[in-house]
Amino acid sequence: MVAGFASAQMAEVEAHMTRFPHPKAGQTLTFPRDHGHHPESSFEWWYLTGHLYEGGKKVMGTQLTVFRVAGRGPNSTPQIVVHMGLTDLISGQFQHLSYSLPQSAARISADDLNHSSPGFGMVLQQDRLDLHYGGRTKQGTFQITGRLDVAMPVVRHGNNGLSRKSECPTCVTMYSSLPLLKGLVTLSQPDKPPRQLQASYWYDHEFGSQVLGDMAVGWDWFGIQLQDGSAIMVFQLRNQTGKPIYRSGSLISPEGQLTNLKDQQDK
Repeated sequence: MVAGFASAQMAEVEAHMTRFPHPKAGQTLTFPRDHGHHPESSFEWWYLTGHLYEGGKKVMGTQLTVFRVAGRGPNSTPQIVVHMGLTDLISGQFQHLSYSLPQSAARISADDLNHSSPGFGMVLQQDRLDLHYGGRTKQGTFQITGRLDVAMPVVRHGNNGLSRKSECPTCVTMYSSLPLLKGLVTLSQPDKPPRQLQASYWYDHEFGSQVLGDMAVGWDWFGIQLQDGSAIMVFQLRNQTGKPIYRSGSLISPEGQLTNLKDQQDK
């Protein structure tokens, strides 16, 4: 759902963003600075997906995505678009919430990962992420609050962070991940006692000025945490008929060493 939402947003944004520069070969990512926002890019997102466990059993799936989208005109205001969701794997209930606000109404740091607005907050300090998000949805209300430890080092996908999205020369982003964050979160819902749950999250951050080439209308993304401590990230872009037109990915060792996956390997 979020990938489709992002695709629609990016297609609209890219039509008006020719004034923004694109990431180029030789560009590098330096942390913690590059966890922060990049106003020279037309779009950016911070993406957390997680599994929540109780008594060793997976009981919830959850997601928080924060988009920063530049305005259409040179003097227009950048917008923050927030999407979050919670799936109860026992009952099958899915709750989700989306909203937008001017970037000036949110705290989006340029120096590190220290972002917040009404409804969410994420602060990375050393090897610990403090996190909260939630709100009132059509299906109910939920709030998740917790502290997660960085269990795998940050990785830079593609060529030292430069991640190609198609054969289009400007269809690239700067892309990094924390493939494994682990800790405890508290899930609060009305008329229910708070639940303390074990949590395992994947964090992504991308920025750039063009993702979709002329033939692409959307993409699919997977982040997989394996039992041996390694992880896999794969994505593909699709054309209007749903046919994949570009694939890429990363195999990540438990120590954070990255191997780029080629199209045949992704299959």
